[in-house]
Amino acid sequence: MTQVLAHDVNKGFDFIANEIVEEANGKEVVCLKQIVQLTDSLGDDDFISFRTTKYLIDMHVGEGRKANKEILETHAIAADRSKDLVPKAPEVKPEETVKSQPKKPTETST
Repeated sequence: MTQVLAHDVNKGFDFIANEIVEEANGKEVVCLKQIVQLTDSLGDDDFISFRTTKYLIDMHVGEGRKANKEILETHAIAADRSKDLVPKAPEVKPEETVKSQPKKPTETST
């Protein structure tokens, strides 16, 4: 964690800088992508907990998501993650083409 960007959602721990995140929700963290995937998998009513070398930080996921856009705008940041951390869209398998039956001529009454 290089720097926590100041916002009401993280008031009280916005002074934290240059910390190594050792665990997220009790699981050892080995890369940033792991934190992104964990966060993206949580619901808005969930909490996420980070343990750094010095601190334990708990955050409400939904409140963090709501504050995200405002934090990015305030600090002139274009995106909350680099392209390599954006989840890939699932592949869509093409549906089998349904062969249409030739239409029967319609009878007309005279």
